[in-house]
Amino acid sequence: MFHKNLGLGDQHIPYNWTYADASTRTGATGLVAGDVGKLCRQLDNDSLWMLTNHSPVAWIGIGSGTGPMGPTGDIGPTGPIGDTGPVGDTGPVGDTGPVGDTGPIGPTGDTGIVGPTGPTSTITGPLGPTGPTGPTGSLTAAQHKALHQLIHFINEGPAEGFASGAYKAVTGTVFPTAIVWYDKAGAGQKKIVEKLISWTGANPTTIVWKIYDASETLLATITDVITYSGPFETSRARTIA
Repeated sequence: MFHKNLGLGDQHIPYNWTYADASTRTGATGLVAGDVGKLCRQLDNDSLWMLTNHSPVAWIGIGSGTGPMGPTGDIGPTGPIGDTGPVGDTGPVGDTGPVGDTGPIGPTGDTGIVGPTGPTSTITGPLGPTGPTGPTGSLTAAQHKALHQLIHFINEGPAEGFASGAYKAVTGTVFPTAIVWYDKAGAGQKKIVEKLISWTGANPTTIVWKIYDASETLLATITDVITYSGPFETSRARTIA
C-alpha cells in the first residue's frame, strides 16, 4: 500500500533512528550498506541527518528542528521602575593639592584728583574744658625769704638784715665738718644757720646749709653734691628743700 493511500495516523515517521546527541550519532553501530540514505533524528537540537556511509559512519545534515525565525513581535509595555538601590559608600577624600604661587601684584592705580577746598565755617566751636591747674611752685614765700637770707651766710656769716652779736662755732680743724652760726655766744644761744661738710680726701664732696627762724625751727635746707677732676671741681648738683 502506498503512503498516499494510508489514513491519518497510519503513516510511519520519516526517520529510522534517534540519537541523544552528536556523539552518540557519530558513534552509532550496527549500520549496514542498505541503511545508506536513511534518516536519523538528533534529540538535543531536534535536527535531521542522512546516513551517507555505514563504515566508517558519515552523516550530512538535512535540516534542524528550529524553524525559520518569525517576525519580531511588538514591543511590550515598559515594566514598572524597580526600587532604588542603596547608596554606595562615600569614597575617601583625595589629598589636598599644593597651593599655587601668588600672582604678581598689579600696578598701582593713578592718584585721584584732589577735591576743592570746602567753605570756611563761620560758626565758632564750643570752648574746650578748662585744663588742670598747674603745679604749685616748689618754694613757698616763707621758704623763698629764708633762702634769700641764707645767701648772706654762704660766704661768711650774717650781714645785712641780721642783728649784730652773731657767734660762729667750728667743728674740725683743717677739714671742718660743721660750721654753725648762733644768734649769740653762751647760754640760750639759738642756731641761725649751719653748714655741714663731708670730705673725700682733701675735697669737700657734700655741703649742706640749714637756716632756722628765731625759735630755731628749720626753715630751709640746701644740699650741694660736688664732683672733681683731681683737685679741681668739675660739677655741682644742688637740691633745695
